[in-house]
Amino acid sequence: MGAFPYGPAGVNTSPLFNDSWMLGKGAKEQDAGFRFLQYLAVEKGAELYAQITGFFPAHKENYPIYFDSLMNIPNLALSREDAETALLDAFNYGYVTPGKTLDSYPEWNSTFNQTMGPIWNAEVSVADGLAQVQAQFESVIESKS
Repeated sequence: MGAFPYGPAGVNTSPLFNDSWMLGKGAKEQDAGFRFLQYLAVEKGAELYAQITGFFPAHKENYPIYFDSLMNIPNLALSREDAETALLDAFNYGYVTPGKTLDSYPEWNSTFNQTMGPIWNAEVSVADGLAQVQAQFESVIESKS
């Protein structure tokens, strides 16, 4: 394991979420890397990931392992049934995160987060701040044209 590399222009090309696993096409040990990813995603490593990390597992067969681990958190003010309802009902009522569906989402997200700061910090009015957000979004759109 190592730090995610920077791109050719010195720009960090890391994904938005910290629970992604990738294998670069130029990796020297591609077979070993693929075997490691298999272990993490579908073998014993997936069970350990669900048990130890606190991240919700991708595979249904590991849900009980995750919830068992969750119930070991000291002073957790949530029953197992309530935790299961809260997390599993999201599949029925939730929606896919924009980061998985919008083209260039990291750029949009960065633009939004950087421009919203003055609003969150009460340095500008909401109306003025949102006008700045809109201007920045329009700039992003123009750069894509």
